[in-house]
Amino acid sequence: MRVFRQIIIFFTLVFIWLYIGWRIFFTLPSGFSLIPAILLLLAETIQATQNTLLFSIVYKQDNEIKTPLLNRRATVDIFLATYNEPIDIVRRTLVACQNIDYPTELLSIWICDDGRREEMKNLASTLGVGYITRDNNTHAKAGNLNNALTYTHGEFIVTIDADMMPKPSFLQQTLGYFDDEAVAFVQTPQSFYNEDIFQYNLGQGNNIPNEQDLFMRVIQNGIGRYNSTLYVGSNTVFRRSAIQAIGGFATGTITEDMATGMLIQSKGFKTIFHNEVLAQGLAAETLQDYLSQRIRWARGTIQTMRKWNPLTLPGLNGVQRLVYSSYFLYWFFGVFRMVFLLAPILYLLFGIPALVATLEGMLLFWVPQYILSVIVEKLLLENRLKRTWSSIYEVSVAPFLAWAVLVEVLTKKGIPFKVTTKGVTTTKAKINISYLIPHLIFIGIGLLAIIVGIINLQEEKSEGILINLFWAIYNVIISIPVILLAREKPKVRKAERFKKKLIVDILDNNQIISGSTIDISESGCRLFVGKLQSFSDNLSLVIHGTNGRYVVKGSIVYYDTYQKGYQLGVMFHEMEDTVYKLWVKEVYGKKPSENLFTYKRKTGILHVVVTYLKNRFSPTSKKKRTIPRLETEINCQVIKLDNANETLHDISQRVSVSVLSLPISEKTNAVITDIGYGGCGIIVKKIHFNLDELIGVLLPNNETLYIGQVVRTTTKRNKVKLGIKWLDSESGQQVFDYIKNLSK
Repeated sequence: MRVFRQIIIFFTLVFIWLYIGWRIFFTLPSGFSLIPAILLLLAETIQATQNTLLFSIVYKQDNEIKTPLLNRRATVDIFLATYNEPIDIVRRTLVACQNIDYPTELLSIWICDDGRREEMKNLASTLGVGYITRDNNTHAKAGNLNNALTYTHGEFIVTIDADMMPKPSFLQQTLGYFDDEAVAFVQTPQSFYNEDIFQYNLGQGNNIPNEQDLFMRVIQNGIGRYNSTLYVGSNTVFRRSAIQAIGGFATGTITEDMATGMLIQSKGFKTIFHNEVLAQGLAAETLQDYLSQRIRWARGTIQTMRKWNPLTLPGLNGVQRLVYSSYFLYWFFGVFRMVFLLAPILYLLFGIPALVATLEGMLLFWVPQYILSVIVEKLLLENRLKRTWSSIYEVSVAPFLAWAVLVEVLTKKGIPFKVTTKGVTTTKAKINISYLIPHLIFIGIGLLAIIVGIINLQEEKSEGILINLFWAIYNVIISIPVILLAREKPKVRKAERFKKKLIVDILDNNQIISGSTIDISESGCRLFVGKLQSFSDNLSLVIHGTNGRYVVKGSIVYYDTYQKGYQLGVMFHEMEDTVYKLWVKEVYGKKPSENLFTYKRKTGILHVVVTYLKNRFSPTSKKKRTIPRLETEINCQVIKLDNANETLHDISQRVSVSVLSLPISEKTNAVITDIGYGGCGIIVKKIHFNLDELIGVLLPNNETLYIGQVVRTTTKRNKVKLGIKWLDSESGQQVFDYIKNLSK
């Protein structure tokens, strides 16, 4: 298999560069058309270079996780840099830091607060962690971290973002590398426990990985073998002396992380990438935040390269220069993607060719390198990369990134440092118009170009028209999910939920009811109980977790049927600090499954569109039912009552026809549409009820009269639906169980 991989990679690279050679010598037009042609050729050449580098660095992927142990006791400072993040997010990250398995006398945790907030200072005091601030925000995050260096003395420093919660084993898995005195820092992947905007807005969930996972898990692992690991700003352990050797964290750029790592490597230090998720945080939660973040990274990278050119920076080796230069060029993908999008449009509408090629030439040179590249990607990366999704990611940001990069290159305009918003909640969907407009314009022009191309193809059987027609159609198809992304779904949860089954004792009304969790979150859980029970609004729970027993109090926010039993949504009341600390470890402490970082089946564009439409017409909403309801369709008889003590005999005396003696099939005048422990919904025929009136309900083959009160009436299409509330809970339970058995 290894020999086969070598052969297929070799031939793939040969065909890639044969294609580039063909493009250079045989496909360039003359005159004005040479301008878009050169841009297209430049984009393809850079793409070929980056594919060559990608195949080279991931060819010998080392997926074995090595965990050396530190053979001495060392002091560690954790710097949590914050500016304006919500206090609840900072609190849980601090608690996660306190849950790290490391001697407390050797571990110091610091809030580095550039927001100078009194509530952060109070939080530090409450949790028993250090608090550092300053009277200015010079050099943003880098300045904040450098300021913290002057107040601390730990041999090692951990930089962690305000939302990035380390796993308990974070230091155990990383500190051992520092037995080698040449090691300057150990970088672990940035990973996220919430869905990114592509997973969430397009309804894909875990069918696709996070957009950053390819870089964080595959590319970083590859370049790490060549001592070229990029420092990404968080989830990192530094040797203090290495930071001091370069004069502190790099300033003068908004991507201080990449610059800091590159400067450390230029001093001859070793850097390590530990390919194991040891901390997780929040991915950008809105489309606008995602765009702003990517623009900041792109412009910051250009700033860094302008100040420290990797091709001339003393001390870097050849591979490091290549890696950083490739990373710099990567951020021009917005410009190159716009060239790919506009090239066929220019030809179909204006006759301006970006390449002059025959169909035979494309089949001989483009098709083989494309097919071989896909095969190699499958062999080397398995299901961690899909070209379709790479195109979706790039097209979605291309207009904005292209403009931002050109502005940065041409104007050197300063960029204010902006923290990505965390903890976003919304109750309504919204459409990002500013994002949508350029994509709609492109699709409109693209469709026009396709129509013109089809018309021209009827008149002139041109291979150039045919090639550009297929190209334009592909671009429009790729843009469909890009357009759908503009609708941002509501985010009603403040805390993410994770599926986890734990045994739970529910303490209520002097009884213990057994249940289990369906999923858990920082602020609540969803419980499963096998039998219908009567619960108070407020409960006490004993949750038997992996870290011990958690005694918590909570309120029922919904109660409904679930599979073969019932589910309760419970919102926790404020926990004691010791319980909260352990619960954070329970919720966030587990390492994620590697299955989350791969593409699943059925993630093509057609499936994406179908899934999106299904989700679009079943919008997210909060569960509001506090008593279970079962949908049904049972014929019954309803009778107005004079009072709650009226009996069947009393009723028979005043009803004109002795309907009580008739078979149920002949005397039904209503249908029960849904039934719950506390009431039911009934559609009535030929009878009118007012609110608060008493009603008697007779069920098939059941001589018991169940009494309720009308609490809601709605009329639709000449039918009246009543909302009925049972007068006593015992009758409600009897009716529910009877109809549930009848429905079976």
